[in-house]
Amino acid sequence: VAAIDRALEPASADRLADAAEFAALLRAAAPALAVRMLPRDVPVPVAAPARPTREFGPRPPRAEAAGKGGGWDRLTDLAANPRARIGAIAVLGVAAVASVAVLISGGGDRSPGFVAASSPASTTATSSAARPSPSATVTSVPAPTRAAPVPTAATASARPATPVDSPTNAEEWKTLLALLDARRSDAYATADVTLIDAVYAPGPDQRKDRALVAGLAADKQRVVGLRLNYRDVRVLTSSKSGATLDVIDELPAYQQIDAKGALIKAHEGRGPRRWVITLKRVSGQWRIAAISKGS
Repeated sequence: VAAIDRALEPASADRLADAAEFAALLRAAAPALAVRMLPRDVPVPVAAPARPTREFGPRPPRAEAAGKGGGWDRLTDLAANPRARIGAIAVLGVAAVASVAVLISGGGDRSPGFVAASSPASTTATSSAARPSPSATVTSVPAPTRAAPVPTAATASARPATPVDSPTNAEEWKTLLALLDARRSDAYATADVTLIDAVYAPGPDQRKDRALVAGLAADKQRVVGLRLNYRDVRVLTSSKSGATLDVIDELPAYQQIDAKGALIKAHEGRGPRRWVITLKRVSGQWRIAAISKGS
């Protein structure tokens, strides 16, 4: 349903690029399953043709001219003559034996993959090798190429170490910043606005990121890999209720994808930059209160 909805988007920019992409989405949504193959010797049921019903009564008149008798007359003559009945039975018996011999020798099967053998034993071995097993499966369907799945909040990024409740040195503050940044990365990777509230205290930075994540959700897009590397953290002020940090971070490359995981744009990231980050406690939890450029 998701693949078809994508193909039927009203705006051309939201639709699939081509039929190959549509086919890939369909293959991904309905992967090839094992197909049970029937052996070649399983009989196919066929409805028996209707047999003519003989009406009992006077024998129909024979044709007067010699050699012009109908098939019915010949059959009735055969039924009335005991010797003819015995001969017919013998002929039918010989024909049946000959037919069985032909089937056993493989002469009646000219399908590809079968080879007629000169003896019943060798024919049995050849036919067993050539016929597919009832549990044979089709394995030639190529696996479609799929884009990376959209990460969830639980798998969007590796969890950093659990920070201490009240950091006292630069390394502990760095661990706390990494945790807050991981939550922000999850918000962008899942387009979940509520996760932003676990990163920021109420203020301009919170509203800015909420607007960006809400825009991604409205456009059915995600941003994956949006994680900062903190190269240096220095403590300017610190207390049990707040802190001011001098931070140098860098942003590696990250990707912008659609709801199906297809790549929209690859971003290069940026090099090291300096910031002054202010943190404070909100309902007992550390949150980012303000971010400004450092000198």
